[in-house]
Amino acid sequence: KREGKEEVVGARFVIGADGTMSFVRKWLYPHLPVAYAHCYRECFPAQDLPLERDYVHMFFMPELAPYYFDAYYKEDLVLVEIVSRVGGGIRDLTEKAKSFLAQGYGFDPKRKPVKVEACTEPILYRGLFAKSFIPAQGNILLVGDAAGLQMPVTAEGIGTALKSGFIAAEAVAQAIHSGVTAEKLYLPQI
Repeated sequence: KREGKEEVVGARFVIGADGTMSFVRKWLYPHLPVAYAHCYRECFPAQDLPLERDYVHMFFMPELAPYYFDAYYKEDLVLVEIVSRVGGGIRDLTEKAKSFLAQGYGFDPKRKPVKVEACTEPILYRGLFAKSFIPAQGNILLVGDAAGLQMPVTAEGIGTALKSGFIAAEAVAQAIHSGVTAEKLYLPQI
């Protein structure tokens, strides 16, 4: 809609790079059930903890199952991340995670984070692996969070978003020259 008037816009190709709550995905799959995870991170000045650097240390607690929390060093920070279901009491789980780290690893839970970040992620792994959810139809391609392309264990999505976006752009460029649908070029690459 523009200035109260509806306009119809056509396109030969659409790349749905519109994130977790993707409009393009909802348009393609209006009846697709999508569960969401809540990802929350607190970043603290580095402490001398008995955690090996260059590793993400993942912890699984019954309260979080099937989700988890992790802790790791990143440059001059210690990051504590909690992944839970939406509405799963993220603040309470964060305090439990920090308490666990305090008891077992000497983490100071009273320190204030220098940065706090949060997001939601779609949980589409089952559909992707079972091929009941295909992130492309014809010349409409879904990338990144819209396609549910997060790393299976860490739920990291920036790298997969960039990679799938690049693959989608290449598929469109090749489809223009070959006359093949972009879907046929995109899906084998992701």
